[in-house]
Amino acid sequence: MDANTPSQTKAVLIVIAVFIIGFVAGGFATNLFHRVGGYNAAAESAQATHDRHFQELKEKVNLTKDQEEKIRAIVDHTYAEYKQIGQEVDPKINAARQACRDKIRSVLTPEQLPRFEEMVREHDRERALKDQQ
Repeated sequence: MDANTPSQTKAVLIVIAVFIIGFVAGGFATNLFHRVGGYNAAAESAQATHDRHFQELKEKVNLTKDQEEKIRAIVDHTYAEYKQIGQEVDPKINAARQACRDKIRSVLTPEQLPRFEEMVREHDRERALKDQQ
């Protein structure tokens, strides 16, 4: 059994840390993207949530018809702003994801790269499926 040298151990720890950071960042980015309506399914879900919250406000506060119209306009405007933010954030998220992948590639061995690329393709397929929902 070969003992790892300190530099090999450090390299393994760096690779593990990069994967963990990538996983956490990906989860955060996906969550953020869903919250601002970036995905079609998320936008539908966000619209349903938006409508449910408005209905709750309307019932609990006992809005008048005039208040209902004014507040609906305010909430709809804010919702449109959320969508715009999502469109602005998407390219930044994709750039950060690509930069992370490139950094990981620079650490991996030629033997590890094909497995990593397959993993990347699988993650991209999963993301594409979420886009279609």
